Amino acid sequence: MKKKQSSLMILLLICSMLLYGCGSGKETAVQDTSDAGTEATDDTGLQDDAEISGTTETPKATDTPETTEIPDATAVPDEPDVTQQPDEPDITSEPFVTIEPDQPATSVSAAEGTPYEIHGALSVDGTVLRDQNGDIAVLRGVSTHGLSWFPQYANYDAFRTMRDEWGINVVRLAMYTAEYNGYCTGDESNRNVLKQKIYDCVDAATQLGLYVIVDWHVLQDQNPNTYKDQAISFFSEVSAHLSNYNNVIYEICNEPNGGTSWQDVKSYAEAVIPVIRQNAPNAIIIVGTPTWSQDVDQAAANPIKGYDNIMYALHFYADTHRDSLRNKMVSAIQSGLPIFVSEYGICDASGSGAINSDQANLWMDLMMQYNVSFCVWSLSNKGETSSMIRTDCNKTSDWTYEELSASGQWFVDWMRAHADAEPAPLGQNSTGSGVGSGNSGTDSGQSSGNTQNGQNNGSGAAGQNNNQSAALNATASDKNLTITVNVSNHWETEGKYYYQCDVRFSNQGSAKINGWEFTLSADQSLALSQGWCGSFSVSSGAIKGTPESYNAVIDPGTERGDIGIILCSDRPVTSLQVSVTAK
Repeated sequence: MKKKQSSLMILLLICSMLLYGCGSGKETAVQDTSDAGTEATDDTGLQDDAEISGTTETPKATDTPETTEIPDATAVPDEPDVTQQPDEPDITSEPFVTIEPDQPATSVSAAEGTPYEIHGALSVDGTVLRDQNGDIAVLRGVSTHGLSWFPQYANYDAFRTMRDEWGINVVRLAMYTAEYNGYCTGDESNRNVLKQKIYDCVDAATQLGLYVIVDWHVLQDQNPNTYKDQAISFFSEVSAHLSNYNNVIYEICNEPNGGTSWQDVKSYAEAVIPVIRQNAPNAIIIVGTPTWSQDVDQAAANPIKGYDNIMYALHFYADTHRDSLRNKMVSAIQSGLPIFVSEYGICDASGSGAINSDQANLWMDLMMQYNVSFCVWSLSNKGETSSMIRTDCNKTSDWTYEELSASGQWFVDWMRAHADAEPAPLGQNSTGSGVGSGNSGTDSGQSSGNTQNGQNNGSGAAGQNNNQSAALNATASDKNLTITVNVSNHWETEGKYYYQCDVRFSNQGSAKINGWEFTLSADQSLALSQGWCGSFSVSSGAIKGTPESYNAVIDPGTERGDIGIILCSDRPVTSLQVSVTAK
């Protein structure tokens, strides 16, 4: 019995030793794997979470490794608390989240890095962007809607979802200057709220290794010089606050319009650019172009001199802008102008209407051919075609495919299908050296759509302009209300003649105008192709227009613009007539 007990005790001792040895071996193996992952990513300080875990699932934000300076992603709310972070983290030395976005909805080794970890600070070389390695870099992302309209979508988790599931590498922060609590029309408290929102969003994008565009969203104010002093103050303060963020891009005037000339835009840019350069000497700066950022040919003919890393905005909406605007973009690029499509949609210029996937695909193919970076409009659930999220979905992140709008699904499908696409080689397409003389191109014109509570807050463009906009205009008055209608662009396609008309009201009296209506006719019978910021109908070959609820009232001494229509006629129009009634 004692022998059996002794034998049993010896057997138990051996088993314990074996078990103890195996346990130590597992602990050693885990530590070795971790060390190997750290060594493999020594240049970035990243650790390959996917390889360590042995899983094939896409790492979540909660997998973000902790550092001593940046809070764990599990503590990051929808709008990260910047008080937990350094005031001005230097992203050149502090890597952030570790998921590669170019493989959406699939597992990616964290060692491959985020967009910023891979590419670093960008620079403009001729017509293309280059990264820290000298390779061509193309930014593909999404623009928020107005930060005052849909602030809930501008958050860390939304950006993470778009990076991990959609494959974006840039987000654009659209901050309106005039409309709906715009930066320049709201009070000081509102301005502080908007600035803090920008800082929070930049911090969130930075943690995720994304590039981020700070967009001074000129629209209803038309001419960027209207609020030039405010722009100088804003960009001075914001660029100083973000001086250590090498992933920040500045867009200094979204869509000049309403007859604003390129010389107007250029003089504004030459006043604002030096202010940014004092704090961000190498940041990419995007300059808008006239006619809702269509007239890149004018910028190509007379580009801004004396500064590096300057790009020029072109905006399109695929169902409205077709071959001629594409031709204008190609001509400008081939003349040496670096273009950034900082806003586009796949519907018509109003931001609504049907999706034109054929025209959209032509645009996407062309942008890929010329390595043009882009942001799609817009991250919201607004009731318009161009919104990325369905109107019946109130989630602000982690959307399923079914919760995306038709435009959102199209964009995600395209991004996933082109996740592995390499930049096009330089040659006859993009150029690798400076801006040359311009090319007039063959297109222009944009109707600005995307209405929120009736307010125009997006972008849209019109058609195939021959850049010979005849001096077609009309004016009329009633009481103290004056209406001016100017044809800013016109074109011919498939035997039809199209005319984009900008409509503007001015109250020159001392009393408020509570409403208006107008009738526009011509020497030819007119049909209505599109209209925005108003209600329009056709009667006896003339166009009748009435306001939306938000733009019916015109205060004394003020103007109301951003209203437009695109007319269509079977024959060329040589004269216009307009009448107006003030209420």
